[in-house]
Amino acid sequence: MQNRTAAMLGLLALTFSVPAMAADSGFYVGGGIGTATLEDDPPSFSDIDESDAAWKVFAGYRFGGYIPLIDLAGEITYRDMGNPDGRNFEYEASGYDASALGIITLGPIDLFARLGIGNYSVESRVNGVRSDDDGTAAIYGLGAGFRIFKVNVRAEWERIEAEGTDNIDMFTLNAYWRF
Repeated sequence: MQNRTAAMLGLLALTFSVPAMAADSGFYVGGGIGTATLEDDPPSFSDIDESDAAWKVFAGYRFGGYIPLIDLAGEITYRDMGNPDGRNFEYEASGYDASALGIITLGPIDLFARLGIGNYSVESRVNGVRSDDDGTAAIYGLGAGFRIFKVNVRAEWERIEAEGTDNIDMFTLNAYWRF
């Protein structure tokens, strides 16, 4: 009798846990604000390491419940990485990308890594010389988030290796809604 009761309780727990894990699957949209730090080493100029306000909007789809504690997501993003400037230089960077996210789920907490590719535009003026660089760039990052029903909040760091810079680091606080 005791084995039968344990088996029934195990089956009941499995029945309720699978839909609970799959409840995180679905479409989401959101946005974030933060800072972007641009690093560059242009010829005949000292190293540039400047920050400015940055923002992004994104949409994605999360695939959850297939592997315990691990979800996957695909995301598209438009980002404005600000307009860092200083004495004798000015940059303006923006672009869009597509990324895959690997997510470790620990109850309502998510830890994730991002890997993707995008198209970015960097306009610069250094010592009066203008340059417009458009190109494809890698993006990767790490973050952590918290889920409350359909509202999600996450903080993340992303590195964009855009043409016309050494790299751009973006730190954002994001909120998104899951449908």
